[in-house]
Amino acid sequence: MSDRRNIRVIVWDLDDVLNNFTEAWLKLGWQVEHPDCLVAFGELRSNPPVAELNTTQAEFLASLDRFRVSELAQKILPHPALLDWFGRQGDQFRHHILTARPVRTVAPAATWVFQHFGRWVRDFHFVPSPRSGEILPDYETSKSEVLARLGQVDFFVDDSPQNVSAAAMLGIQALTFPQPWNGAKMTVPEILARISQEARS
Repeated sequence: MSDRRNIRVIVWDLDDVLNNFTEAWLKLGWQVEHPDCLVAFGELRSNPPVAELNTTQAEFLASLDRFRVSELAQKILPHPALLDWFGRQGDQFRHHILTARPVRTVAPAATWVFQHFGRWVRDFHFVPSPRSGEILPDYETSKSEVLARLGQVDFFVDDSPQNVSAAAMLGIQALTFPQPWNGAKMTVPEILARISQEARS
């Protein structure tokens, strides 16, 4: 166990980092609802992939939200390389989860996180993704605002280049988790190796 006075803090995105959420949604959600859709996960070059799926933003979000609260979503397995790394080195860091989701889909997400990563994770945060008809308190509206409130954050890992850039502007070592839509320069093993080096420094 690391000295708690010097322990590094990592903030992890949830969907498409700790798991392969979009890939599962495409196969088990969207393509079940649209059996004529033959688009492969690797062809999704944008997020949201409304152009690739020939759909609208509203239809995309409705399908995504249905899947988020489904039993199938709860059965998604963690990313195997990350789960293995947590098992070997997770206790050398302090871990936060930071996701952006509609409010009604947050409880299943938190349940999934603590089911699979509850040994290491103590802090779960979310930024509400706005949905029609919802009126919510005006707290943080972006991940970068949450990161700024948290204070000490050594690493931030997210699949969105925009979120990564915003975190980097706060002085955080921000790493883009590779997905087809983001042009990440580092592989998953390289990201985990970079973080692991901090535990030894």
